[in-house]
Amino acid sequence: MKHALGSLVALACIGLAACGGGADESGVAALSDASNGEHILPVAEGTIWKYRVITEIPAAANGGAADESAEEEMIRRHIGRIAAGENEELYECFEISSFGRAISREFVEIHPDRVMMRGSARIDEDGNQGDVFLLDPPIPLVMREMRPGDALRELKTTDGIVVRNLQVVANESITVPTGTYEALRLLMTGMDGPLELRRTIWFASGVGIVREETTRYREDSLLYRSTQELTAFEPVAR
Repeated sequence: MKHALGSLVALACIGLAACGGGADESGVAALSDASNGEHILPVAEGTIWKYRVITEIPAAANGGAADESAEEEMIRRHIGRIAAGENEELYECFEISSFGRAISREFVEIHPDRVMMRGSARIDEDGNQGDVFLLDPPIPLVMREMRPGDALRELKTTDGIVVRNLQVVANESITVPTGTYEALRLLMTGMDGPLELRRTIWFASGVGIVREETTRYREDSLLYRSTQELTAFEPVAR
């Protein structure tokens, strides 16, 4: 067990450390206005999210003569409430699979009005779970009261090498293969040493993440671009 407050793993988990909670002067609805008071992320063991992932790597980044592109399916499955480690509390656990095998697990607290990231762990090729990087205190992924324009606190590691800045951009309609959703658009930017990150997430109340776009740069040169879209949502009745 590794407690990882301020670690790279913590910062990669879309940490919204503080929400301003101010009203949006443009009149755009908050996430709560679109949810009709329902649970922000109602899940039960066995619920599945499937995503089409397209990754693009420019020729300049891979040393080749042409751009490269690859497509894969990523599956997120809720596998129940699991202890993050020995003598640790039980958390909602999601297992991530790609190319037919599990590659990681996410540990999450799910409350009626918010989703809190608690940690993550890699899974090796033999199916064994590695050390859990536990976030203490937990970091919010999304909160019902968030509105476009909310000010969010900067997060960084103690050595300053990894930095994340986050903002709530908009509440908007977005269409993906599974349909059209009213979603909150979140933008995370930051640095991992010399590498720049830009990550945009669309979160729909009652469903979860429906689209995600990630790009990485080094000195303004694009290293790769990845896009994920929800292709199937298979909820299990609670």
